Amino acid sequence: MDTKLRRMASWGATLTGAYLKGANLDGAYLEGANLSKANLSGVTHTDANLTGANLEETILNGANLDGADLTDTELSGVKMPDGISR
Repeated sequence: MDTKLRRMASWGATLTGAYLKGANLDGAYLEGANLSKANLSGVTHTDANLTGANLEETILNGANLDGADLTDTELSGVKMPDGISR
């Protein structure tokens, strides 16, 4: 997938169960977004704002969250065996 959503701004977006495998979300503003049960495998979230987002039971295999703001983000049940988060 070659979905480019770089610098996307969507406060409180509902993306429950979304299939965004391989999408580029670098610098995206997704504060308070609901991404629960979404497939975000291979997604890049470099420097994205995910403050207060719901990532419950989200698949993040191979995802890159380098520099992403995960303050108050719900991460229970997340599957991220080989992703990157610094």
